[in-house]
Amino acid sequence: MNIHKLQVKLATHYYPEVIDGIYDSAVGMKAKLEKDLEAQAKKIEADGDLDPDDKAEWLSSLGDDLFIAELTTELAGEMMIVALYKTVEISIKKG
Repeated sequence: MNIHKLQVKLATHYYPEVIDGIYDSAVGMKAKLEKDLEAQAKKIEADGDLDPDDKAEWLSSLGDDLFIAELTTELAGEMMIVALYKTVEISIKKG
């Protein structure tokens, strides 16, 4: 087997744990944030002292936070692909 092919195979086989860990962390944080935002939304909805317009504004803000978390998770997925590509590229250049 060509040494370059072997290096690429090792790089793509050896590093996924690290690369996947980054993505898994982002997904885990998003899930935690979703739970936290859901709990906050319930408190806001149950608060009888808040004006309906204020409630709507607070709930909209929570929705914005969730949207940003989703975008961040998508970005982590893209970063995972770039990290794998760069790992292979570096392995090839070293060879």
